[in-house]
Amino acid sequence: MLTQTNNSNSLLHFIKKYQNLLSVFVILLFALTVLRSAFYGISTPDESFYLTIPYRLIKGDALLADEWHASQFSAFLLYLPMKVYMMITGSTDGMLLYFRCVFVFCQTAVSLFTFGKLRKKYGTLSALISAVIFLLYVPETVNMLDYYTMSLMGFQVVTLILFCSEKLSAPKLIFCGIVFACVVIAQPFNCLIYFLYTAAVIIFEICRKRKGFSELTKLYLAHKTWAYITIGIITVAAVFSVFLFSQLTFKEFIDNIGNLFGGHDHTLPFAETGKTDMFSYITIFKSVENIAPLGFYAVSLFLLLLLWDKNRLKRRSLWLLVTFILIIILVTENCISSFQNFAAILFKPYILFILTFVCLVLTKEKDRKLYMILWSGIVYIFFLGIISQALNYVGVIGFVISNTALAPSLIQLYKEFKPSESYESSQKNSVTPTIKLLCFISAIVISFDVISGTSIKFIDDTTAYAFGRSTLSADTVIEKGPLKGIHVNSDVKNEYNSILSDIETIKENSCERVLVAGLIPWIYFSFEEPPAAFTTWYIEEEFGLYEEYYKNEEKIPQCIYVPKISLYWGYDYTGISESHKEFFSQMFTVEQTDGKSGYILFADNA
Repeated sequence: MLTQTNNSNSLLHFIKKYQNLLSVFVILLFALTVLRSAFYGISTPDESFYLTIPYRLIKGDALLADEWHASQFSAFLLYLPMKVYMMITGSTDGMLLYFRCVFVFCQTAVSLFTFGKLRKKYGTLSALISAVIFLLYVPETVNMLDYYTMSLMGFQVVTLILFCSEKLSAPKLIFCGIVFACVVIAQPFNCLIYFLYTAAVIIFEICRKRKGFSELTKLYLAHKTWAYITIGIITVAAVFSVFLFSQLTFKEFIDNIGNLFGGHDHTLPFAETGKTDMFSYITIFKSVENIAPLGFYAVSLFLLLLLWDKNRLKRRSLWLLVTFILIIILVTENCISSFQNFAAILFKPYILFILTFVCLVLTKEKDRKLYMILWSGIVYIFFLGIISQALNYVGVIGFVISNTALAPSLIQLYKEFKPSESYESSQKNSVTPTIKLLCFISAIVISFDVISGTSIKFIDDTTAYAFGRSTLSADTVIEKGPLKGIHVNSDVKNEYNSILSDIETIKENSCERVLVAGLIPWIYFSFEEPPAAFTTWYIEEEFGLYEEYYKNEEKIPQCIYVPKISLYWGYDYTGISESHKEFFSQMFTVEQTDGKSGYILFADNA
């Protein structure tokens, strides 16, 4: 018995001594599961689309001139890693798998950064939980560097530097400015945050002699803090400007601004057409209502009552008890909805955000920096709402940043619970164990909620099968082309190879400047010439822009490829392809050849 006790003590001593090293090991272990998923599943349109923009820049097209999609700025951040890959390999074979691995590396790096920033102040356990939560959530379950994921990573780093650093030294602030500039390049409307921050600094300088400013306010709004951050921003802005204007003139840049927001998917705020929504919170709330109606209305009423209760700290055992019950209801509804609507799994951060918010409100020892982390995620959502056309589900990813404050606030709240704080002594002994039990149950439920939502790639359901993501259905490996090295099911591989066969037919006819009249962007990686399209994100609603784009005769395609299959969604594409073929047959004089998976229209440029 004594030996067993000594062994337990030795184990606890070992864990305590090497807790930081063990935590890093756990993070890397989770990272390996994410990396494993990178080797499974056919490329979604979004995934390959983001990579076609830097590819067309490498092939000679100009940013903001030849590409008209509003999200193209992020291509600047992807240009160098793509250029290096192509220099090393001499081709685009395996391009998608390479960038998936780069994504996992970056996601893991930010997760480790999160752990390092939180560890000293909030403890190893809090830091580990926060790091894993960030690591496991992948926006849209697309393991790729895009304007969502890159801006999310950058915003997380900026938030942690500003609000979790023991001292804001000049190098840290300059680095913060550099990272924030990259966030702006990924999502340009984030520049409004800098302008609002500058205005706040000016107002503070005018009013700084007045009393009432906290030490944190004086620190963040000090002109020195602003100056160092600005130096970092200007550094990146200068590099970006040199890159940009080496490709086009300032006049061309001005003349082309309207084209960036002339499409269906991305419009200016408050435009009459398009899908972008400045009121992103409303969009998110409507979507959550559809997915978990009972939980949504219950939580909304609960939060209103919680904020209205001025004596909530005296009754926080009761408030926390109700919170855990609501969390379980939300998780249950969300899991059920996931079987009916695949997008439901993207709302996991919303559920954790509710718990984060309640924990911060009920904590006696208020930590302003944790509140700043919470609000950083909310601010991120607002500015994402200006450019994203899919806020019904992707806008919720801002809560991933807010939820960095979950573990520190929850553990702090748990430590504050004492039997003397509520109810009569006869009731105290029954309430506290109940709270502890619910904490334990909720921790299990939340863990299941997070992991199931981000590991859908490992589940053998119909959606996973359609994408070839399941390990059970992915029985073969793609051997050539941009998707080389990825495991898929046999049906997907056959469709993929038939498209590659059509590509070879096009190349045999010396056609390199091609328009793909379908949403299969990776096809463009097979040609040496840039895409003959104003954007590789092909949708019917933007047909009218082709006439404007082809006024420049150098952009006219030598060939239009019209796919007859949908490599992603599993439905027959034939009816849609017929209308696409007719449209371009009227625009150009074409000679048609039937390929294995689509129509090949050789165009008479004259």
